[in-house]
Amino acid sequence: MGKIPKNSYIQISQKSDFSSKSEESHSLFLVISYDKKLEMLYDAVKEVFNGRFDVVSGKDCCPRILDGICQKIKEVDFGIVVLSGIKKVAKKKSESVFKMNIPFELGMLYVLEKPILYLYTDDSFNIDREFSDIRDVQLGQKISLPKTKKALLKLIRNNFNAFIPQLIEATAIKWHQESIQNNPKISVSDSKKMLANLRIVARSFFVKLA
Repeated sequence: MGKIPKNSYIQISQKSDFSSKSEESHSLFLVISYDKKLEMLYDAVKEVFNGRFDVVSGKDCCPRILDGICQKIKEVDFGIVVLSGIKKVAKKKSESVFKMNIPFELGMLYVLEKPILYLYTDDSFNIDREFSDIRDVQLGQKISLPKTKKALLKLIRNNFNAFIPQLIEATAIKWHQESIQNNPKISVSDSKKMLANLRIVARSFFVKLA
């Protein structure tokens, strides 16, 4: 997750300096099946966040893919998980395959407590029957494929805008935990003020990027 903006937590009453944000690298990890029918969705996510976040995925983690994925997920601000293309059904049942990279990368994001934006399409698997562990999560707006590029970009932006409050809260809490570790003797009242201040910092940052 991105570093805490300079001066935002050292002095609670001090005004935060957001100019340092432009010099920092911020990224998201895209969990998606590399299926031909999802190519337009992959490209649309890259376009929506171009210049705001570096979009990385498993294909960017060569040659040591597993180590690369783990390192990238540790570094990102949040993840986007596309719940589609996990199960590729063939005419012969024996030739059907499950693409296990998606649940694996989702699990990595979850364990590392990264905020996750879920996207799902009309052909997504049955979550209640086939992936019940996530049936209680807040899913984004269903995306019907194929879509025109313009409509697809709008749907992704709408989903991200709805996700921003969750992203703000998770980021502020993460920064707060890091701050407490550096200043373990802080009082309860000052800790609460610090968290409130960090929510303001995170809100200003992510809304600006949205």
